[in-house]
Amino acid sequence: MGNIILEMKGINKIFPGTQALSNVDFQLRRGEIHALIGTNGSGKSTLMNILSGAIRSTNGIIMYKGEQQKFSSPFDAIKNKIIMIHQELKLVAEITVAENIFFGRFPKTKLGMLDWKEMNIKAGEIIKALDSSIEPDQLVSELSVARQQLVEIAKALSQDAEILIMDEPTASLTSEETSLLFKVMRNLSSKGVSIIFISHRLGEVLEVSDRITVLRDSLLVGTIEKGKDFNKEKLVNMMIRKEGAFKQYDNQECDSKVMFSARNISYSNKVIDVSFDLKKGEVLGIAGLLGAGRTELFKCIFGQYQISSGEFYINDKQYYAKHPKDAVKHKIAYVTEDRKREGLILSMSISDNMIFASFDKFKARILLNRKKQKEYVAKQIDDLKLRCNSQQTLVNSLSGGNQQKVVLAKWLLADCDIILMDEPTRGIDIGAKNEIYALVMELASQGKGVIFVSSELEEVQFVSNRILVMSEGRLVKELPNKNTTLEEIMCYATGK
Repeated sequence: MGNIILEMKGINKIFPGTQALSNVDFQLRRGEIHALIGTNGSGKSTLMNILSGAIRSTNGIIMYKGEQQKFSSPFDAIKNKIIMIHQELKLVAEITVAENIFFGRFPKTKLGMLDWKEMNIKAGEIIKALDSSIEPDQLVSELSVARQQLVEIAKALSQDAEILIMDEPTASLTSEETSLLFKVMRNLSSKGVSIIFISHRLGEVLEVSDRITVLRDSLLVGTIEKGKDFNKEKLVNMMIRKEGAFKQYDNQECDSKVMFSARNISYSNKVIDVSFDLKKGEVLGIAGLLGAGRTELFKCIFGQYQISSGEFYINDKQYYAKHPKDAVKHKIAYVTEDRKREGLILSMSISDNMIFASFDKFKARILLNRKKQKEYVAKQIDDLKLRCNSQQTLVNSLSGGNQQKVVLAKWLLADCDIILMDEPTRGIDIGAKNEIYALVMELASQGKGVIFVSSELEEVQFVSNRILVMSEGRLVKELPNKNTTLEEIMCYATGK
């Protein structure tokens, strides 16, 4: 266990407007299971994407087997026997297990034809080494998620993986399937394979890991060895920022009138029996970690996902969310987590993006009233302090913070009463963040109801009147904002 196979030293990564990693060190021993944890946005995925060749660091060095290395692509990392298994499995469902294991590297006969017999024999040997009963000629589509995970591991072993990066591998598994996976991981570890295990489930992290490294806000907090400090309280304290980094906003008292209700909402296994009320003029925060079900809940409210059971109510009248058009008609806005793919059309202008949700307001018979559009857009640009050359500036040329302001302006022009905000400050600078906080408070003061989701627990605490905590699809706790600590929120979010 004392043999170091990998050292990442002084790793920095700067995306436009965002310091994703700042001088981070990470060390991996041969044959250990090393957990990498932190809240969403802490830098875990960025660090592993650098190691696996998906992105390049801004600076810093990687020492692998005692030699300095630079992995310019995932293929380059794989060639060096470093393989990442992503949370979203990269398997082809309609071909066999053996074909998936050797995809792109099929054994050939002397005549250059695919050697099915050899491929199935080799695949069977690897699967047997994992103590699994999967048949090489089974279609992947016939397998459970847990068995598909084993196929991904078999695929990595077929490439002689020495470092296996596992990103949230238990997110979709039952407790029995998780136990099986951990058995496989320990077996691989005993054979000298080094495993980096990324998970938000602290109980699982403590159960299977030899060491745990914690990142927070792009920085390394520390690494702890299995021993007396190996407990949830220690990890929670390492994962959250110290009290006082944000001052709690002096939220005004909201109206007692309930403007929106969710009753026993379920969707797939992502949202399970969730009920809550939103009051007029309230900022309702929802805290939780990756996989908690917050985004899925928003998409159910907005009509993008169809609920399997439960009801929504607006002002005590049942609301049927069959399509986003229904949501907009009922004055529900959705500031999405992924503004570039879901919130904006990047190749179009600021002005045209802003009017998408309120198109009818600017119609003059069959044409648009461009004069009216120009006046309204100019006011939004001025009110939101949006930095741009003109209304016709293309959105893809703006900074992340200004792109987010365009998304917000789109919904402000639509004059919605219920505003869903999913990670509204992700990837933007502190100045733009403060402007968005002020806007949230202003909307609440106008009697709007805001549901605010953020992976930064301090942010949720900063802006909210009340805080709901979700974990693994369920609403596990409702907390008053006053006198609620970050530790308390984190304990519920991690299922403690």
